[in-house]
Amino acid sequence: MPDHSVGQRLPRIRLQSASMMLLLFLIAAAPFASVPLQAEPAMAHGEVLGWVRDANQRGIPHASVQIGGHFLTTDDAGNIPPTTVPLNTLTEIVDVEVRALGFGLWRYSGVELSARHPVELHVELGREPVVFQPEAAISSQATPFDGPPDFINVGRTFSTSCVYPPTNVQRVDRMPFIDYVRNVLPYEWVTSWHDAALDAGAVAVSQFAWSTAIINRKWTRYGYTFDILDSTCDQVYKDRSPTANYSSTDAAVARIWGTALIRDNKLITTFYRDTDLSCTDRAKTNDCMGQKNSQQLALGGMSGLEILHYYYDPVTDIRTAPQYHGLLLHRSVDLTLAPGATATLSVCLRNAGMATWQSGVSDLVVVDPDDPMSTTFVSPFVHTSWRSPERPATLTQTNAATGQSGAWSFTVGAPAKLEPGFYQLAVEPRQPDGTALTKGPIVWNILVTSTTSYPHKVWLPLVHHRSTMSVSCS
Repeated sequence: MPDHSVGQRLPRIRLQSASMMLLLFLIAAAPFASVPLQAEPAMAHGEVLGWVRDANQRGIPHASVQIGGHFLTTDDAGNIPPTTVPLNTLTEIVDVEVRALGFGLWRYSGVELSARHPVELHVELGREPVVFQPEAAISSQATPFDGPPDFINVGRTFSTSCVYPPTNVQRVDRMPFIDYVRNVLPYEWVTSWHDAALDAGAVAVSQFAWSTAIINRKWTRYGYTFDILDSTCDQVYKDRSPTANYSSTDAAVARIWGTALIRDNKLITTFYRDTDLSCTDRAKTNDCMGQKNSQQLALGGMSGLEILHYYYDPVTDIRTAPQYHGLLLHRSVDLTLAPGATATLSVCLRNAGMATWQSGVSDLVVVDPDDPMSTTFVSPFVHTSWRSPERPATLTQTNAATGQSGAWSFTVGAPAKLEPGFYQLAVEPRQPDGTALTKGPIVWNILVTSTTSYPHKVWLPLVHHRSTMSVSCS
């Protein structure tokens, strides 16, 4: 788990002058050779606060709150006063139970406490018991391994505060996993830091979400509809600002995209904190990186992979993403065509592989909808504008590197004598060597009518982003 105080501290040091002053102070006061990377850890503490209320949102005074082995009592207004709780390890998973006279038991199994991570408990008691009980934990197995997840569902709180239970989620955004990583890294690392530090951060951010949210199902095993939160309960995610420069962090994600650190055939959960000193009890966990210290190690000459080995060894294997992999963002809708009519189809993919898609090289190839491996199929919707009867279009914009989008657009026509009925048109975006960019064909259903009158169709997205993040291919 990342440092849950970063969301409040890092924005201050991201200011150019403050960042430079801090960096100069660190270099002057603590040269690389004397950085206390192995300092003796101090006792860790978590912080808990919040409230206990009834169904009418009235505070319940003198309610008993048990957090692991620690007991608290609400005040006269039903508030849980800010309280420090000693921790024995880097992160402790505890059960929380709340009792009050005349109310049913409230229990939440699996609240995560970590050093300097404030947890807000928002407890609503009713007459009947309320129990949040997850399924059994799921092991972080790395196999079968075919690269990072394609998509992730992000619970949007638009706040850095960590609230249990997460009743402050306003909506859930489904987005490409690579977009999620690109929009977390600038808010957990500092965009002006050395490339090697950003490389290490990109892997830590990606693998933390991959392991914690996708494999171990931190939230979905409770029945929540999101995989991860945008707050300090997990990692700080924010929509992109049109005035900010993300080039350095986007480049880091592209350089090291899909890198996975494996230990004993399991994906390592890449915890990180503000500094090494915040990574208390490293001797027991050995899996926590100090964000600011990653910058010092980078300035001392370490590469991104060397920094990752420093913090997360033993690493028994390193896997990477596929060379070519595209995620379907949206395509034009299915068609109704009159005999002799034409229409334009479009498709947009996000590049989630390691290789760049080349304009004029990455083509769409028409395949048999019933047998994609067939080499003799000819589509009835071939148009004279196609590059060949098998290749209707090529990548129409500039090259699409890792994390960027690619678009294809082409015209189809219904022959005047084509028998009316339902047809399918299937295409695969491919490289010249035949490698497909998607896991299967992209298919349109086409209704050919017997008249020249047919209903009007509009463009609809396949992936519905209920956020301000753009999925445009422009």
